[in-house]
Amino acid sequence: MRAKHNQRHPPPRQRGGNSPRPGAPPARRRSRWRLALFPVLGVIALAGWFAVSFWRHSGQTPLEPPAPPLARADTPAGAPTAQRAARAASKPPEFTIQMKRASELLAQGEPAEAVQVLTEAMRLKPEDEDVHYNLGLALARLGRIEEAIEQYREALRIFPDYAEAHNNLGNALMRLERNQEALEHFEQAVKIMPDYASAHNNLGTALQKLERGADALPHFREAVKLNPDYWQAHFNLGTGCLQEGRVSEARSEFETVLRLQPDFGPAKSALARIEARQSGAPLPKP
Repeated sequence: MRAKHNQRHPPPRQRGGNSPRPGAPPARRRSRWRLALFPVLGVIALAGWFAVSFWRHSGQTPLEPPAPPLARADTPAGAPTAQRAARAASKPPEFTIQMKRASELLAQGEPAEAVQVLTEAMRLKPEDEDVHYNLGLALARLGRIEEAIEQYREALRIFPDYAEAHNNLGNALMRLERNQEALEHFEQAVKIMPDYASAHNNLGTALQKLERGADALPHFREAVKLNPDYWQAHFNLGTGCLQEGRVSEARSEFETVLRLQPDFGPAKSALARIEARQSGAPLPKP
């Protein structure tokens, strides 16, 4: 009877020894976990080392969140194409006088008065692309964006190859965050007028807003090539280069901005952060 009792109640395991558990040896289980864990820890450590090394030496990490891209303000109509000039020859003298007066008012910063003059001019010649274009320009400067869009579209209905109307319509659409539509009009503008610096800058701006920063850089470069004093495009090129990890090029562009526009704060801030990072000093707040 005592033998049976011992079989049903075996003596307790002693602590501290190497006695195996019933059914599976713990030493073997621990060794399996160790074999699986060591490679994982090694991979994590190696990845961390590469990340730190890449950050320190390649300059790919942006120094700060990129500043918002700058679009050029709506531009007045440029010199008319041959086709537009031929159409202008048929305009009545009174209409021409009103259009000149409206242009003067826009140049003087009086868009409300320009709207009145252009509305009167439109009654004389409703199928003139320039009167719709200038009315859109005046309305945009008054913040009446939806009405401006309608007038730019009307100008393009009458004369589809009106590059300035495509550009300004794109600007108006971007003010309403309709960036994909804006992009299409900027593309049309540079297709019609490849040397249109403002349209190249604004096309790059739309691409950045659509998170296509790499595609934006060639247009910013083209804008500053066409107009070396175009400080907004230099700033946009600098922020685009910073996004792509081109820190030296970004620094050069911000320096150019401050040469052209010495009081432009965002360029000062970006340049100060680049200099602090390269010197190892604490980064100033953006």
